This record gives sequence, structure tokens and C-alpha cells, in this order.
Amino acid sequence: MRKIFEQINTIIDSNKYWTLNLGLARSLIALCTLLSLLFNNTETLFFFEQKLEDDSLGFSIFSLFDHQGVAIFLSCLILVWVISGYLPKYSAIPHWWVTFSYWDTVSIIEGGDQIAAILTLLMIPVLLCDNRLNHWSTTSPNAGYYSKTISFFSYLIIYLQVSFLYLQAAIGKMFVAEWIDGTAVYYWVYDTNFGMNDSLLELFSFAFKSSVMITLMTWGTLLIEMLLGVAILISNQFVRKIIFLSGISLHLLIGFTFGLWSFSLAMVGILIIYFYGQNFDFLWYRTLSKSPIRFLKKSTAKYKLAVDGQEV
Repeated sequence: MRKIFEQINTIIDSNKYWTLNLGLARSLIALCTLLSLLFNNTETLFFFEQKLEDDSLGFSIFSLFDHQGVAIFLSCLILVWVISGYLPKYSAIPHWWVTFSYWDTVSIIEGGDQIAAILTLLMIPVLLCDNRLNHWSTTSPNAGYYSKTISFFSYLIIYLQVSFLYLQAAIGKMFVAEWIDGTAVYYWVYDTNFGMNDSLLELFSFAFKSSVMITLMTWGTLLIEMLLGVAILISNQFVRKIIFLSGISLHLLIGFTFGLWSFSLAMVGILIIYFYGQNFDFLWYRTLSKSPIRFLKKSTAKYKLAVDGQEV
């Protein structure tokens, strides 16, 4: 057991937690919220007034001002600050506040907004330990053991959250008949509210009217989501890169097909954190996964010796 802890301590101490990838990921997440605020007017953003009234604590930034334009302007300033990368330690909590407020009180939300609110919250411990002047810096700052330990386990929680997210998405679809029979993408593409616009639909109709292509796209989505979910258990860097690129391609295609670019940008940012948030090669997984196996082998060997001794 002592040897295991020594190995974990070595892994924690050798990792680089405050990387350029972390800055890129949080900038993409901030950009998705910024685009939603800039390209929608207040009537569109807050057509459902009940959400604002339900914010009884007045915690949301959009409940602090009588005029929503002031809150939107302040939110945009915070998001531009995050994208600029300056003083990530101090922009972490304001960034979460804006993303949470958007998800909590704005009427037009989708899955990416909720995920962004959760991920920006989980990133706070890592960023509070980030002493860089700018998160676009490629130089990882010197940090103490406790800062590294906090960041290590914060990343681990993020990885578990993202893994569960994709596994839930994949497994949940398996209980829907259209996903199982391979026709779900067809119905989504031709949906009058969320489907592809008429120009693109006409251009790519050859693919969406092919039963083989539709089935491949539907089942391919399930396969990619499942692989993204189990990627946390894969240490082979080549395999991980293939899964990462597949996930990026999936979300970019969703943005292109359905126009959900804010969602796609948020998910691309989340995948960057999930796969490349910190510089390490999953040594922690190999250490933690081999330890129970080693323990079981030793226990089995001791049991066998005891039995053999009794028989002798």
C-alpha cells in the first residue's frame, strides 16, 4: 500500500496541470456563451419571464439589474476577459457565475449551456492554483504539492463527469426504438423545429435518403459516444487520439447540420479538457488498475498456500 501511495505522489508531482490546452478549452466554453448573448436580443433571451422570477435569491447576474441589457453587457465583458486569458485565477469564479446565470435564467438553453455551467464550476479549484499571468502561456508555473494534488483530483472529477455524460447519452439512446433501428438521424434532420435548413437539406438529400447512410450515421453516433465514455480507461495514446478526433468531428457535424454552434463549441472545449487538459499519459490509471489485480493475486496465492498446507 505504501508503494502505491508513493507511485501516486510521483504522478501527482510530475504532471503539468496548467497548460495551453486548459486555456483553449475554457476560452471555447466562454465563446459559446458569448456568441449566444451577442446574437440574440433580450426578448429572445428572456421571453419566459418566470425563470427570472424564480431566482428568489437574486444570485443570477441577470436578476441584479432592472435592465437586462446592463447584465448582458457585464456578462460579455467577463467572457471577453476569460477568452483573453489574463489572470485565470481571478476570472474562474466570474466565468462560472455567468455560465450558471445563463443556464439558470435564460429561456433559450440547450445541453451545452448546462454542461458549461458544471464544467466551469469543476475547473475553479484548478484555476485558483493557476499562477500564470495568461492562460495562453505555454509555460507551466511552479506550484506546491498541495496545489498539484488539488488540481490532480479536480481533473479526475472532471474526467469522471464527462465520461458519465457520454455513457449516459449513449446508453439512454439504446432504449429509444429509432436509435436502435438506425433511423433517429433521419427524423432529427427532417424535424421542422430542429432539423437542417432547406438549402443544406436539398444539397445533402442524397445521404439522408439513403437507408445505409442514415443507419451508419445513427449507429456511428452511438458508437462514438460510447467510446468517448470509456476513453477514461484507455491509456494507448493512438487510440485516444482517434476517439478524440471522432468526438470533435461529431460535434462539428452537429453544429453544421443543426446550426447548434454554441453547443458544438462548448463540447469541443470539454473534449479538449477531457483528453488533453493536463500533460500526462494516464500513468495514474495503470497504477490504480494494476494495484487491485496485484492484491487479488497475492491474496489468491496466500489462500492456495494455506490450503496446500492443510492438505499436506
